[in-house]
Amino acid sequence: MAGNKFWGGASSSESDSDSDASDSEEEKPVAAAPRKMARWAEASSSEDEGVAQRRVVRSHTDKKNEQMLQQIRIMKNHMKNDDFASTITDYEALIKMLEKLRNQVEAEGGPPKQFIKAIGALEDYIEKTHGEIQERKQKGVKLPENKAKAFNTLRSKVKKGNKTYGDDLQQFRNNPDDFQSEEEQNADDSDSASEEGAAAASSSSSDSDSDSDSSSSSSSDSDSDSDTGSDSSASSDSNSFDSSEKSGDSDAEGDEDLVRERKMLRWLITPEKLAEREKKAEAAKAKVDENKAKEQEKRARKKDKAEEGQTRATHQKLVQTRRFEREAGFFSKPKRQSDQRSAGLFVLLAACFFRAQSEEHLTQALASDEGADSALSALQTRALTLQAPNATNATNATSATANATGTNASNAASGVANVTKVSVCTSGAQIPFSNRGPGTECFASALGEECSYQCEEGYIGVGRHVCQTIMAEGQVWKDKSFFGGNCWRLCADSPTCTSPQVPMRVNSTDASGWCMKTTCFDEMGALMNIAEGNYEVWKLARDESSGCYADHVNLDTQTAALGSSDATGMGIIMECIADAMGWISRDQFLQRVNQTLSAYAGIQPGNQTWNFRRGPRGWVPRFFDIKSGDLLSEGTEEKVGETWSVMSTGLFYSGVLFVQTYLKNTGAYKTNAEAGEIMSLAARMMDMVDDWHSMLCYQAFASDEALEGYNGTGIPFLMDSDGQCRAIMWPERDGYYPFNEQISADWIATARVCFQSDQFPCSRPAMVNMWKAVVGRASHPNVVIDGYPILSDWPAYIVQLPYYTVNMVNSDATFLDMFKNGWLADWADYNSSVFYGGSNRYGMGAGPDMEWCSGATYFADRYTMNPADAKCRTWSPYSVAGWLPAAPDTIKGHLLEMLATGEAVYPFPGTDKHILWRKSILDPSMNWSSYVTTIDIAGELFGLSTLKLGVDFFRKNTNHFSKAQGFHHLPTPGPLNPDPKELTNKVTEIAQQRGRRGFDRKAYMEKLQKLLVHAAKHGPLEQLYIYASMVSADFDNTGSAFAAMKIELWNEALQKVNKMLPLLTESYNNLKNSSEDKASAGDTELEDPKSHPRLQELFLSFVEKLDDELYKALQFNSDVYASEYGEILGNSSKCLVLLNRTLRYFEEVKETKHLGSIAARLMEQLYYKPDSLNARVYEAIPHTMPEESKEHWVWPKDSKAYMGKLCHYVWNAGDTRLRHRACLCQAYHLALHDCFQPARDLLHLGNFQEQASQSDVHTQILYNRVIAQIGLSAFRLGKITEAHNCLMDVCQYNKGRELLAQGLSYAKNMERTVEQERAERQRQLPYHMHINLEVLESAQHICAMLLEVPNMAMQAIDPSNKRIISKVLRRALEAYDKQQYTGPPETAKDSVVAAAKDLQRGDWAKACSQLESLQLWHHIDTNHPENGEKVKAMITEKMKVEALRTYLFSYASIYDAFHLDQLVQMFSLDERSVHSTISKMMIKEEITAFWDESSKYVLVQHVEPSPLQRLAITLAERAVQAVENNERLVDLKSGGFAFKDGARAQPGLATEKGKGRMGKGFDMKADMKGAKGKGRGKGGFAQPARRAGGWENARAGAMRGTQRGWSTGIKN
Repeated sequence: MAGNKFWGGASSSESDSDSDASDSEEEKPVAAAPRKMARWAEASSSEDEGVAQRRVVRSHTDKKNEQMLQQIRIMKNHMKNDDFASTITDYEALIKMLEKLRNQVEAEGGPPKQFIKAIGALEDYIEKTHGEIQERKQKGVKLPENKAKAFNTLRSKVKKGNKTYGDDLQQFRNNPDDFQSEEEQNADDSDSASEEGAAAASSSSSDSDSDSDSSSSSSSDSDSDSDTGSDSSASSDSNSFDSSEKSGDSDAEGDEDLVRERKMLRWLITPEKLAEREKKAEAAKAKVDENKAKEQEKRARKKDKAEEGQTRATHQKLVQTRRFEREAGFFSKPKRQSDQRSAGLFVLLAACFFRAQSEEHLTQALASDEGADSALSALQTRALTLQAPNATNATNATSATANATGTNASNAASGVANVTKVSVCTSGAQIPFSNRGPGTECFASALGEECSYQCEEGYIGVGRHVCQTIMAEGQVWKDKSFFGGNCWRLCADSPTCTSPQVPMRVNSTDASGWCMKTTCFDEMGALMNIAEGNYEVWKLARDESSGCYADHVNLDTQTAALGSSDATGMGIIMECIADAMGWISRDQFLQRVNQTLSAYAGIQPGNQTWNFRRGPRGWVPRFFDIKSGDLLSEGTEEKVGETWSVMSTGLFYSGVLFVQTYLKNTGAYKTNAEAGEIMSLAARMMDMVDDWHSMLCYQAFASDEALEGYNGTGIPFLMDSDGQCRAIMWPERDGYYPFNEQISADWIATARVCFQSDQFPCSRPAMVNMWKAVVGRASHPNVVIDGYPILSDWPAYIVQLPYYTVNMVNSDATFLDMFKNGWLADWADYNSSVFYGGSNRYGMGAGPDMEWCSGATYFADRYTMNPADAKCRTWSPYSVAGWLPAAPDTIKGHLLEMLATGEAVYPFPGTDKHILWRKSILDPSMNWSSYVTTIDIAGELFGLSTLKLGVDFFRKNTNHFSKAQGFHHLPTPGPLNPDPKELTNKVTEIAQQRGRRGFDRKAYMEKLQKLLVHAAKHGPLEQLYIYASMVSADFDNTGSAFAAMKIELWNEALQKVNKMLPLLTESYNNLKNSSEDKASAGDTELEDPKSHPRLQELFLSFVEKLDDELYKALQFNSDVYASEYGEILGNSSKCLVLLNRTLRYFEEVKETKHLGSIAARLMEQLYYKPDSLNARVYEAIPHTMPEESKEHWVWPKDSKAYMGKLCHYVWNAGDTRLRHRACLCQAYHLALHDCFQPARDLLHLGNFQEQASQSDVHTQILYNRVIAQIGLSAFRLGKITEAHNCLMDVCQYNKGRELLAQGLSYAKNMERTVEQERAERQRQLPYHMHINLEVLESAQHICAMLLEVPNMAMQAIDPSNKRIISKVLRRALEAYDKQQYTGPPETAKDSVVAAAKDLQRGDWAKACSQLESLQLWHHIDTNHPENGEKVKAMITEKMKVEALRTYLFSYASIYDAFHLDQLVQMFSLDERSVHSTISKMMIKEEITAFWDESSKYVLVQHVEPSPLQRLAITLAERAVQAVENNERLVDLKSGGFAFKDGARAQPGLATEKGKGRMGKGFDMKADMKGAKGKGRGKGGFAQPARRAGGWENARAGAMRGTQRGWSTGIKN
């Protein structure tokens, strides 16, 4: 009957060694027998010297703690010196020290506090240093390459290593004082530590006292522990010290200090001292218990207090958000830090916060605790906002960054950005009085995402709430914050407007405070209310004494100042509109206009002080004193200087001519004498400018050369009293003038000088050329905003004023197109990421502005696509009204939305009229009613008047120079679109600039962008040709082979390529539907640069280039844990979208070759990702796609069939390399989803094992990855032998990193040339594609253990079996046996080796526990991580079975029979498994036994060879060895290898150099010599040394005392 000698438990020697090891970890000093003290001993122990001078005997654990503290000090010094390489060593040393303190860690429930504090400080130091490095990097200062590499390594190690201690680190950051241990205090400053302890004892009520108490209690714990340990040891018998010293010699071996301290105990410890220490120990123990109880009680109180504080803070935050932040948006103004506020402002803020109207209400509000806390919090928050607007946002951004940092590594490993839901913007995620409150905050996965919200009943939503970063004057004003949306309260008495009524809201107050007052109108009534309010502004601007109009008015004080010729010209047109609309009588109209014109004509009978003067040639001034007419300098209100404005003259005379034509068209001059006088006065005034041609400066372009007469090319804005030009406008490089309101003067001057019948043809060709260059800008626009070519990037009035005052601008088709484009560009710009305005927050205008964000109190906004240049993000709704003729219905709806929100509605005091005036998105509370500029608001009344008067009102009344009036037609802009041939020549001419010195890429793109507008009218091929030129220029900056394209440029190129695809589809449809002979046109198409086939080839090359550049960007990114890698990886979904769209296109056009190329790239994007990840990516993409495309973004349920379909496309293309790679990708995908058999069959059927060695390096790497993944698949399925065969090829020679292109493996004697290192760098895979090497190695070692341990046991009884399954495991076991001291496993390999040793001893349960902590189980199945437990259970069963087999091999030669029930009990297996395992062993003839079914016994047969048989076997072995030796000698001389032609090829990995397992360049001789030494050694083909005793039966050996059996070769 078989016994359980080795299976019942550990042997006595093992238990002794274990107990010794445990004792050595916590050693206690033991006293010797009492003896007479020497005098020197008595003196040294006197109490005068103090306790601190006594020699303290510390345990082994205390010493390890001291060493850890010393290592922490060293690491701090290295951190101070920024020695990253040394810090890496220090960090690794700390981790190893913690491993040696494993027993202490388990006993205390966690790592030592000094360790947690040290790694936490290191983590903070790394993040701070990383930020400084990034700042210096932006300034162009970079770290040296070696130092940067060391820092990146340190950062990644700490990030990975600290994950294990995440909870402890969080506790340290929450309560850092709890981690200040006594050892650290004594090490830093013992005096300060004692003072802190005294201070802690003096006060116990505050939080700081509790922290100090806990610290002191912890220090007393350590003291009492050491004292108790010594005293308890001393309480033993007198001879205990000697016996303890002897028993601990083995543990103290090598520790000389410990031995010396034990010897000193005999002389230093007396019986009196022992008794005294025993009393102290009892008192200390009691104190420890008391302190622990107090500490637990304080921690409980602190926890309760923290929870209560958190609840209270949440409530305060809710109150503050709902009551204060809503108000803050209306009465606050972002100020610079220098702006200080008085205490009274804070009282006002608090009063507004509680909707109180006096300080008494504030006092009542503050009476409650809740009100006081909320008010205090609100006032503090508001104070920070007033003094430093960026502070709160910076804090929020830091918090958001900290939350997102932990997801970078998981995002990089998963292959998609933002898989874990961490919002990019955390600040502003709640909107008061809306559904976006606590728990339903806004979420954004990227900047630019809008948060939809719905306001509560009684509130109205205003603005778009968008995740964004806002810059103001070069400073970050909002950093990654939700901003823009608000909910404003409606006044209590606000009516509900029912259709067809519409609301108009305006800022007001009610009993509860600030609110929005609502008034209901019909649609036209609401808009006409604004129009009449605008006319009220002009009435206020008109001076009754002079009849002139002011530049600006103050609605609050109802005053106007600073007369303006611009405003006066527009003002008399407004009088015409008021007369036509019926707002004033005809007599009032005539009287007002007559007075105004008389003032400019110098006729002012009622005002004796009127002193209006013109320039020498009749030009009028821009600004003047509105009361006296005195001339003012440009832009000032002081009576200095003498300059006259050509532009103002044009605008004024536009008004004069408008009045003249209006009176003529209405026929008023026929019935009213005053009307006739006005027409005569207007005609005389036109002659007051006697030299209209003098508006052309006589300086040549860009020189001071004087020309005869006024025949130059410069158009001045100003002229001085000597007729010299000032502020000259010259033609731009393309020969056309910038477009602006100066066109009014140009139009009038050109018509009067050159196109009157008596002056035609013109004698001054310079005027005609000037006019052509002015109007030619309409057909040659040089500004493009969001794809719309426009006349100017200045405010809307630049285009709107000429539209309403110049007949050609409001009548010519080209100008009309430009006018509509102006509105579309305006709307698009404010809807872009620059403003996020929407349909009710836009309008490019000019007017008052905030100096802190725009740098001026008056600012003219300009179109921009750069958010940093958007200044205060001010919007001008009056400009929207000016665009009304472009799209009346749409713009009318926008205006009604603006009226409904009421944000920009200003009431006109004293009336029920309103106007639309400027507002700022940054500060909606800003009110500019005190500064309304008349020339800027003019467009509002112009546009609104067209709703009743129509656009023809302005066309008819600006038609001053008709043929009936004696004028010839002025030249028009001409057609906007050039013909296709001309367009192609222009694009070719521009494209030829590439590669030249001084090439400006930005200007190049702008020129081609302008031509795109013309190309759109000629079909898709012209557009494709231009886009191809633009994308080619983008790829000019792709960098070298080791420098990827910048991701910004990559995204720009991607946008253009995405625009090319629908054009390519349109071109294909046109080609398919055409009736031309394609066969005859084939050769022509290949030569034509705009042919469809050629452009299709270019498009395909662009798609491939984008894919390659993205791959390089990921491949050469050094810091894979940084946010930059995650951002780049996030773009992979964009590339995936492009590839899918391109695949569908080529499926439609049935281009087999191109379809295979795209399918191969799509497979490369998908094959290494599990279905779960691909499905999530495909779920996320449709959110950014149009509805018609969403159906294509559903990940197929059978992904293997989908990959097979793509592989079929590639196979049909005929490219051999792509075929191989596609099949390998499919095999990898099959193996990844546990289809082991199909994946292996695919490799065998394609003969890829042989072909891989002849392929390129990248294909060999892919083949190696497939082998590794097939091995993991076999491991998951329990196919241990197959898994080992595959994984051994990857892991056997410790070159897995290099074979899988996941890094470089460095050996001591290996040197690479620069070219070799560059080549290896170029073939490395991006980090997110890596296969976990730890998982590979762990799986391979486990497979080797399950196969090799039974094999070793079988070889002990069958010496003829010389098979070695895993040399690596055998060598590891040999090294394990040679170790004097075996510590706990530090790596996965150590754990498997320890498990193998336990399995050899028969302790399968302990062997399983050794593998319990491996990370393998969490990462073995990336598709279903939960399956890791199933795999672990399967491996456990395998280990039980192999343990059974090992046991039978070991003891089959000793026992005659084994009982089935005993084997079942020993190995925790069911009877069926045990019976099956033993039966298989019998069938394979591994053991000679048979079943006795009646008794459930396994009966073993013993067959012993005769002496003659033993001698024959020995002779045969030696003969074989002699033959092999002779063959080797022949090979060494001839240089060949015997049987090499007939040798069987070894299956295995593909390498760069050669064939078979080791490659073409494999050195057989070196392999035969083995891994160590020379000669045969432990090499691959060397024969192992023959065991003594040969094939002797174990029973015979046992008789001679040489039994080998179960424990053979195993060190206990």
